Amino acid sequence: MRQGDLLAAANDDFKFHDIIVNLSGNRLFAEIHRLNREAILESQKLPFSRHQRLWEPVQEHEKILQALEQRDPDGASYLMQLHLIRAADRVGLTLKA
Repeated sequence: MRQGDLLAAANDDFKFHDIIVNLSGNRLFAEIHRLNREAILESQKLPFSRHQRLWEPVQEHEKILQALEQRDPDGASYLMQLHLIRAADRVGLTLKA
């Protein structure tokens, strides 16, 4: 993100989500994520079109990681849901929790 390489940032964003999916141990969710990789990766590029909000996903990811490091599954789940809602908002979609 610091270098302004939005494609690399989108790829890193995908990797972040991919790691969490795989660590979840949910094989079905991991398979769905794997089978839809290209569509998911493309969707993760969309929020970067709003340059004034570029750092929001980074800050959200940091909070999610903190919750995971603290072994707080409820907090991590809440923060992940919030992250998905905010990501949708960044591209003009409205999701409800």
